[in-house]
Amino acid sequence: MDPRRIFEGTVCALRTGCQWKELPKVQFGSASAIHKYFLAWKQAGVFVRLWRQGLAEYDDLEGIAWAWQSVDTALGKAPWPTRPSAPTRRTGGKRGTKRSLLVDAHGIPLSILVSGANRHDARLLTPTLDRLVVARPAGRHTLVCG
Repeated sequence: MDPRRIFEGTVCALRTGCQWKELPKVQFGSASAIHKYFLAWKQAGVFVRLWRQGLAEYDDLEGIAWAWQSVDTALGKAPWPTRPSAPTRRTGGKRGTKRSLLVDAHGIPLSILVSGANRHDARLLTPTLDRLVVARPAGRHTLVCG
């Protein structure tokens, strides 16, 4: 298969949230083959390298705004909700995922962490900051919470 068509099919599935088998075969080809390549590329770190290269190019052209960053979280629904969980001390009854995202002053994503929905936002802060895909310039380690 053409790597460009595989990549386009992968982006389509990820952007729309459709199931792999719902990808238009006429446009992208075999959905199972695209998914197989996606898993292999993910394992090989292809997407993180693309992100890192994109950020490096953006930094050269515009400059990452290191003077100010923001971290926020968002909840995602459980993929196949059946019935609500009974709230417990451990889970709080939350199903699904929570995404913690670090962006610069222009909204450019610098780090992302995906966790279970039952994790408190405060517990995601340090791991999110530690997952920068590009190196923070020396002397830019000040953290101000407000």
